[in-house]
Amino acid sequence: VVALDEEQDVYEIIEPMAFTDEVSGAEYMALPSYNDLEVTCMIDFNSPYLGQQYATMQSLDEFADQFGGARTFVFLHEVEYLFNQGLIKGGDMENAIVITDRKIEQDYLDKLSKMFHKPHIKIDKEGVLNTTELIFKNEPARHKVLDIVGDLSLVGKPIKGKIVARKPGHTGNVAF
Repeated sequence: VVALDEEQDVYEIIEPMAFTDEVSGAEYMALPSYNDLEVTCMIDFNSPYLGQQYATMQSLDEFADQFGGARTFVFLHEVEYLFNQGLIKGGDMENAIVITDRKIEQDYLDKLSKMFHKPHIKIDKEGVLNTTELIFKNEPARHKVLDIVGDLSLVGKPIKGKIVARKPGHTGNVAF
């Protein structure tokens, strides 16, 4: 790291902006802020296990410790479709949370075990496959903050402002 004498080119939010992704229903607001980048994310997947969640990153200084390790998540009923589309090639039980909010027959779990080359997949209780423990109580919302920060880096310069998102996803983030 080398300190430069030049000022960094920053995209500064100077007036409120709103955006709704008509396809997904994701909603975004960008507001002026005194901090570098603040991100608040709210999610609700109508799941009794997840419930409504939110997470706020007040500064990029919090990113590595509080958001960088938040794993991606998927609902069990989506896994087979995503696998067959070739979309989850790098996913496994260590780097992804597979959420189940209903009872699943062992035959189907055995099929998933074969798909993912795992010796055994189980559900001890509603929640997550193999009863993986969450790193944070609101880990899915924190992962959505991680996604927003990553997708907004495509702007090409640091952002100074506050982003508030409801129901965000990669497509909406990029469109925003």
